[in-house]
Amino acid sequence: DLPSSPQSALAMQTSINQEPLSLDLAAKIQKNTLTLSKARATLPQAVLDLEGNLSLDNFLFNGQSRFTSSDLASLGHIVSLPLSGSLSMDAKIFDGQGIQAASLKGQGKNLNIADFTVQDLALESELHLLDPLQDLTLTAQGSFAGPSALVLDDIKLMALAKDYKLTLDLDARQDETQTSVASQALVDLSQEQTQISIKKITGTFLSQELQLKTPITITLGAGKTQWSKTHLTLGPATLSSTGIIDATQAHIEASLNQANTGQLAHFFPDLPKAELSSELKIRGAQDNPTIDVDFRMQNIRLQGWELTGLPPLHAHASAHVQTGQFEAQAKVFEHQDKPLISTTFACPWLIHLLSPVSPPSSTPITGELLAHTDLNLLPHLLHLDDQIMAGKTEVQLTFGGTLETPTILGSAHIHNGRYENFRTGTRLEEMQLKATAQGTNIDLHLEAHDGHEGQLKATAAANPNSLETYLDIQNMRLVDSDLVQSTAHGKISLAHNTTQSKIQGRLTLDPTLVRLPATMPADFVLLDIEEINTAPAKTPKNTASALPDIKLDIGIKFPARLLVRGRGLDSEWSGNLKITGTQNNPLIAGQMELLRGKFDFLDRIFTLTKGNILLDGENPPNPFLDIVGEVQVMDTLILVQIHGPGKNFQVTLSSTPVLPQDELLSLILFGRSLQQISPFQAVRLAQAAATLAGVGGDLDFFNSIKSTLGLQEIEIGKDDDDNTNVGLGGYVGGKYYVRTQRSVSGQDKTKIEIQLTPKISVETEIGGDSRQGGGVNWKRDY
Repeated sequence: DLPSSPQSALAMQTSINQEPLSLDLAAKIQKNTLTLSKARATLPQAVLDLEGNLSLDNFLFNGQSRFTSSDLASLGHIVSLPLSGSLSMDAKIFDGQGIQAASLKGQGKNLNIADFTVQDLALESELHLLDPLQDLTLTAQGSFAGPSALVLDDIKLMALAKDYKLTLDLDARQDETQTSVASQALVDLSQEQTQISIKKITGTFLSQELQLKTPITITLGAGKTQWSKTHLTLGPATLSSTGIIDATQAHIEASLNQANTGQLAHFFPDLPKAELSSELKIRGAQDNPTIDVDFRMQNIRLQGWELTGLPPLHAHASAHVQTGQFEAQAKVFEHQDKPLISTTFACPWLIHLLSPVSPPSSTPITGELLAHTDLNLLPHLLHLDDQIMAGKTEVQLTFGGTLETPTILGSAHIHNGRYENFRTGTRLEEMQLKATAQGTNIDLHLEAHDGHEGQLKATAAANPNSLETYLDIQNMRLVDSDLVQSTAHGKISLAHNTTQSKIQGRLTLDPTLVRLPATMPADFVLLDIEEINTAPAKTPKNTASALPDIKLDIGIKFPARLLVRGRGLDSEWSGNLKITGTQNNPLIAGQMELLRGKFDFLDRIFTLTKGNILLDGENPPNPFLDIVGEVQVMDTLILVQIHGPGKNFQVTLSSTPVLPQDELLSLILFGRSLQQISPFQAVRLAQAAATLAGVGGDLDFFNSIKSTLGLQEIEIGKDDDDNTNVGLGGYVGGKYYVRTQRSVSGQDKTKIEIQLTPKISVETEIGGDSRQGGGVNWKRDY
């Protein structure tokens, strides 16, 4: 016999999908009631508690439940869904007039399901647990982020259901795009046919007025789907549609009028500006309908179009499907009767409206492509803002074969073409291109020059399984920019087949000039910015090239005349480099050797006596530097050495005879001993020493002052009476050097030097006490 009040307890541990789960239960039965004093399920970072009483007469439960999770990932593993984020939910479970009912209240933060994120969620609901559409009240509010540009700062949903009639109110807001939309729909599930009535869509979308002019009613059931004619407006654009699909027939009409691509710029910023209109008609049997699609773009204005002075373009495309045959045509034109580009395409295609499938790969195709246009359209179409092209293009191609193995017959020509890249300075003049197609083979031949003596010849042969390209470069200016000018000759080839791709060749660059750009100002500071109170950032998608790896085997030779200038450096180098790896992971190895050079270090010209730059194939490159320069100051030979990897090289000073570092710096900076410098010079010396030690700032302490005043000299020192004075000097008119000096004692003097020849000058000096002096100077450099 069982006791009058049996009790039980259960403790269990298990795992589901490799997630540990523990259960802890304590219950007792008293009369006709099962009392749960404790029921807990525990997952990593998630706990579900339940307690209350279950009537054994009607099996209705009265009690409460609480679910808390700091991270839903473990629950996601159990239910095989990518879940994350925190969630807490409280439930009161009760007997709702003989029906199991519950009231819910919960909060969530940064809830992620696949590509969708609810950053903040507040939810309240009352419902019948076993049949929620019989009686339901639900309110949910939060912020939402979905794939692409779908982000909502606030979204609010209210749902009311009674006897299978559901009212939905949905409001959404996005501040960045000035979007605020309110909508209402009624869903009637009480009849044999489901009826959905969208009563209201109103507000602004992308800062334009959005309005559902005619409510839409959608009826589902009895083998038929039907929607009433409706009109939705967005700014000047109007979308209209009506349709019916039953078991055998379909009749659908839809149209878009007075739209423009600017309305989609937030989602598709690269779309050209244009006016849009389109029309769709589907009628006939479901398994073999007649379909007509018409699409027009008027007044197409590509990016940068206003700079070309060309008139806007227009485009028209249409497609027709009937009795298992698909036909399409498209054209781009300035004038209706003279298309710049036109194409046609046709193939057998039997379409079933409710289960469309692509035509089989063995489907035969026919088509044609004709073009009579100028290449100046191409950079705008490809958004190549820093490049221009010109030249007449003629294309006449016909297509055949099958979808799997198409064939092409015809040719394409470019006459007197021109290409220029403003970023690199690369130019191609009098470009002549001829491409011929025969079956599955395409052959191409191109010739051009760089506007000077350089020549480029290229040939290519392609078929569905391989591509072979050869470039013959003869003394051509490949790069002609402000920072780099380089003339090249050599041969490069690209070979591609179904298993691999490879670029190989040898180039000689002679001459090449590299100008090192000026450094950023010393007072330019980069700040680390940390955003707070924001949702966790999504893991960025891999931005590596979508192209398969292309192996590289390129040799580059600099026999001489690799000139590197700027930042005080004027040098000539030679060397050899080898580029291997792939286009996504290039490896550069080789050595560059100094031929001759000078280096302006601390306003002193050093003659470079040694220079080696080694690259060992590291990616990113980190060349090893070993460069030595020397200068004679009075009786001291001073050497500066740059040694170490490019990311962390060191600059050291040495001399013959051996002198301390601060003495060497004094000689370099001021041409005098440490004991002879002024107090202000001592400040500059200290900063230069700190910089060489890695703790100071800019070596050019007062270059900005001299630059601003247009001076060549600023000095603070002592006069004959040991009073502090300030001296300023600079050129006037190219030949006249004026230097003025003023002491705190009030004494001043001005000296004017007139350059008669590079070696002879005349100078005169006037003091504040009316004393004058003059002389003739002759100098010779040894």
